[in-house]
Amino acid sequence: MATSISKSQADLLASGFLDDIGSTKDELQPKGTISVLFQLAGELVDTAQKNLNKADRVASGALSESIKVRDPYVRGKTLICDIEALYYYLFVDGGVAGTKRGSGKYKFKYDSPGKNMVKAFQKWITKEGIKGKQDKKYTNISRRDTFRKSISESGKGLAYAMARSVKQKGLKRTNFMAKAIAKVEKKAAEQYGKAFRLDIINALPNKL
Repeated sequence: MATSISKSQADLLASGFLDDIGSTKDELQPKGTISVLFQLAGELVDTAQKNLNKADRVASGALSESIKVRDPYVRGKTLICDIEALYYYLFVDGGVAGTKRGSGKYKFKYDSPGKNMVKAFQKWITKEGIKGKQDKKYTNISRRDTFRKSISESGKGLAYAMARSVKQKGLKRTNFMAKAIAKVEKKAAEQYGKAFRLDIINALPNKL
């Protein structure tokens, strides 16, 4: 499902969803209410992505791209529309206290970064074109291999140093998702109320 959803798109999605679950014309069809749900879900994703960008915490873009609206489903009598994101959004949103300083909802326990964290920094270093210092231990091999290996090794060393620094200093909280949820929640009650009233009116027979 798209992130930013227009009213016309949401109406079509709502109609398709009601058809999929076998809703009949004799039943109350909350098309307007479901449409509002889809619009608000799309707005939440769009707002979260913008908040993340404003916080200057977009490196590879993977986290921002991972925030999506999942297909809705029914559990009992409840219609659910989930928002998905890479698991570490929790740390970016709530912040992580470092081993030496900083504060946050979470906390690093050790200074040494794991392999995945170092690899993530290596990808960022490559993307940004950051170069480390060449290592002198490669001076006795060919010039081409010296360049290739020294950049590879220095990039890994730089990535490790940066990852270790983050673990010591921590990650500042951004509240990018918390702020997006708060913004959407303010609109939800009023918009759901209006939409549901219209759904009820539209469900009334033409002649009583």
